[in-house]
Formats: sequence, structure tokens, C-alpha cells
Amino acid sequence: MLAQTVPPSPPQVEIRGTQLLHLTSAIVGQEYDLYVNLPRGYEDTIKRFPVIFVLDGQWDFSLAQALYGEQHFDGFVPAAIVIGITWGGVNPNHDSLRARDFTPTNSKQLPQSGGAPKCLKFIKDELIPCIDSKFRTTENGRTLIGSSFGGLFTLYAMFHETGTFDRYVLTSPSMQ
Repeated sequence: MLAQTVPPSPPQVEIRGTQLLHLTSAIVGQEYDLYVNLPRGYEDTIKRFPVIFVLDGQWDFSLAQALYGEQHFDGFVPAAIVIGITWGGVNPNHDSLRARDFTPTNSKQLPQSGGAPKCLKFIKDELIPCIDSKFRTTENGRTLIGSSFGGLFTLYAMFHETGTFDRYVLTSPSMQ
């Protein structure tokens, strides 16, 4: 009988220039992980930067960060801080938590749904002040990006907290 060797796991890879923050929301009662990408030039302590908030950071942060970097490098968008928002804790169930946080109304098909008002309050009253206190941000120029349930939430935020963000990007919004 031949012994089988298990190949070693490949090394973890980080996205250069990023960091991870943890924030526990008293409003939602949930720990969130925040992926943060600081732009080139952030070391210049005089400059302040707009912020791009990306929902579903577990899936979309790396894509949004790459697209932003490409567009910034080519001069199409200004330097900005990119924040990916996702759920923290031990083994978070992203599908269930997305349905809870990103849907504005409760649905029988998704019993956990309907938490968008709380999630939006968390973003406005806890997340944005946290980011503003840790990084050199501008008051204007905030963008919210969401896809699918995140797109539904972005649409909800656009109509319910019109002054919180200056730009809203919806991709393939769910109409659940």
C-alpha cells in the first residue's frame, strides 16, 4: 500500500495596499469585516479622499478595487478610498445575511429578510463615522455600489437616505 501525501496548501495572497478592519454594529447586532484599499498618494498627509463603499465585499471588493485602480491609473476617476463591506464572525452565512441586511421588506420565502432599514442605519450612523475617524476622507464624494440584493439595497438607500451618498451604482439589482 502506497502512502498518499497531501500537497501543502498554497500560500495566502493579499491584495497589495489593503487592510482588514472589524466593526461590530450595535444597531444590527452583527460583526462586519471591512476591506480597505488606500489610494496611491495616501501617505501625503494633507490630502483627503472620497470613499467608495462596496457591498458584498467577500465577492466584489477585489473586482471593484481592480477596476477602480485601472480607471484611476488611466486618469478617468480621482484617487479614492475603497471599502468592501462583508460579514464577520465565525463562518458567516453570506446568503442568509445578505437577505437579512439588503432587503427592505420581509418576504415569506426569506423569513430573515427585511433588515435594510437597520443596515442602512448601521452604515450611516456607525460605519461612515468609523471610516471618517480612521482615514482622511472628504465629506462629499461618497459612492455606494451593490449588485443583486446589494443593488436592491443601493436603490433603497438612494431613496431613503438621499444625503448619505453622492453616487449610487446598481448592477443587476434584485427586485425581490
